[in-house]
Amino acid sequence: LATVLGTNVTWASITGPVPHVGTQEWAALTVETVAGVTYAIPASLRVTVEPEPQHEGADFSIQPKIQALDTEGNIITHLGHETSPWEVTATLHLGAGSDLRAMLKGTTSVPYVDGWANFTDLQITHSGEDYTIHFTVSKSTQTPLLVHSEPLTVTTKPVTVGMLSQPDAATINEAFSLQLELRDAITGQALPDIAWKGLTWSVDVSLVTPFPGMYNGSLSGNTSVTFSALTGYATFDNILLSHPSRYQLELHISTDQAVEEYDFTFSPEPVDVFHPDFQMPVGVQKAVQITFDADFSAIQELESLFEIFLMNFLNAKY
Repeated sequence: LATVLGTNVTWASITGPVPHVGTQEWAALTVETVAGVTYAIPASLRVTVEPEPQHEGADFSIQPKIQALDTEGNIITHLGHETSPWEVTATLHLGAGSDLRAMLKGTTSVPYVDGWANFTDLQITHSGEDYTIHFTVSKSTQTPLLVHSEPLTVTTKPVTVGMLSQPDAATINEAFSLQLELRDAITGQALPDIAWKGLTWSVDVSLVTPFPGMYNGSLSGNTSVTFSALTGYATFDNILLSHPSRYQLELHISTDQAVEEYDFTFSPEPVDVFHPDFQMPVGVQKAVQITFDADFSAIQELESLFEIFLMNFLNAKY
C-alpha cells in the first residue's frame, strides 16, 4: 500500500465488506455508519507479563502476556483481521546452565486479540538455569518482531507418592497387596512420565520400629519392587504379616542414580492384622483412661506411633 500511494503508511482504518443479500448478516444491517477497524504497523513486541516457572514439568505459576507496539510505543489492538488474527509463537532457547533435554510444552502459539497474546499452559520439562523464551509473530513483517523473556531458572520437580490400593485389615500370614504411584508433591498430580530424567525408581517396604517390641509379629514376602516406567505404578503383591497386631509400614523410595531429592520415606495408613476366625466384639463398649508419669516431649513427635505401640501391648496382654 505504501508503494502504491507513494507515502509512508503507519496505520489504516478498514471496514469489512457488505454481506451478501438475503443472509442473516444482511438482515441485521442498519443505516448507521459502521466504524472501521484501525490497523497499525507493528514495530516491536513487548513481554508485558514475564513468565514465572513453578518447577520442571508443571505449568508456569505466572504465564507470559505479550503486546505489540507501533513506532511511537503505542499498544496495537489488532494484528490481522478479527476473523483471522495473527498468532504469537513461543520457543525455548537454552543457556549455559540449561538441560539439553529440556522442551517447552503447552500451547506455544496463541492468537493476538484485543491488544494481547495470552499464554495459558506453558511449562519447561527439565530443571536448569539460563532458559529464555523467544516470542515471534506468525506473519512476515517489514521489521522482524522478536522479543524474549528474562532468563529463567527452573527448579527440580518435588516428588511424593500416593497410595492407589491398601487394605485396612489383613489376616495373619495371608498375602495382601499394596499399589502406589509417584506424584508431584506440589500439584498432587500423578507423574505422566517417571523416566523424564532417565531414572529408575524403586521402593522398599519395612516396619517402623521407634520402640522395642512395638509389634507382636514380623513382615515378610516380596518387600522390594521397581516402579513401572510404562504405568508409573509400583505393586507389592506378596506382603505377609505374621501375628495379630496393628502395623505401621514405611515405604522407602529411591532411584538408581542416588539423587538426594528423590530419596525419601512415606508412611501409609496402619494395617490391622487378625486371626482368620476373629470377629469384632459387639455390645457394651467401655473407655479406659491411662495416665503416664513421664515426659510427654520425649514421644511428642512419635505420638501416633506410641498409640500403636500401646494398643499392641494392651491387646497382647489382655
